[in-house]
Amino acid sequence: MPVGEERIVLYKKRFPRLILRTFGTMKLHAHLRLRPMLDWAGKRFVGQGTLRVLEVGCGEGLNLFALARRFDIRGEGYDLDPNHVAICQRLADARFPGQFRFVEADATAQLGLNDSFDVILLMDFLEHVPNPESVVAHCEPYLKRGGVMLVSVPTTRYPRVFGWAMHRRIGHLVDGYDLEDLLKLFPPRMRCIHYRYNTGIPAQVGCFLQFRVVSRLPNEGLRWLATIPLMAFRLTDWWNSPSLSCSLFAVFEKAAEDQQS
Repeated sequence: MPVGEERIVLYKKRFPRLILRTFGTMKLHAHLRLRPMLDWAGKRFVGQGTLRVLEVGCGEGLNLFALARRFDIRGEGYDLDPNHVAICQRLADARFPGQFRFVEADATAQLGLNDSFDVILLMDFLEHVPNPESVVAHCEPYLKRGGVMLVSVPTTRYPRVFGWAMHRRIGHLVDGYDLEDLLKLFPPRMRCIHYRYNTGIPAQVGCFLQFRVVSRLPNEGLRWLATIPLMAFRLTDWWNSPSLSCSLFAVFEKAAEDQQS
């Protein structure tokens, strides 16, 4: 199942549709950073029935839709960008009718939800907000006992590979996290049960080429063509460590009531 294949709905031309059907999203790093989430979910969520999922800072829905293609989920996505919300809802209505609701809202404030969730996604979001600890605190009450938060953040190596200009342009407010930094954002009742560093060497070579070279090509069609061979780097993310990787994925589980102090 190609990650991001849902975006085929947005294109009428045959070439983009063929590429999306074959490879999914042409953002190489999206494939690399989603792999740890999908690998872990494949072990945890199989056979669990319908899951209620909330994503804060959902962007264009890539994470929710990747899970929906593999598991039975119903969920909500919140994002501050109305264009993202509109795209998400269009894709959801076409590919996953009745499964999702998307809302334009500031996730750094209280969301005011009247529901609880089995899973909350904070994927590549905490680095964009000035008060990540408060965001975690706002989200935690909506998570069921025994539920999990899935978190992805860049490490300090990210801007060196993707470029400081891009790092600033996409709104990163921190220069990266390591596991110790991430643990400080979560209360004691949210226990880290799994983590994995990803986008290491040599996978970074493909990311470097895409964001430092291919993205600067003057023609959109040429950029699509040049990105195709870079998709091979999806298979090369095998040399990782805290000092070598660009991204960190972690899972935090909310303690059951009888475990709370």
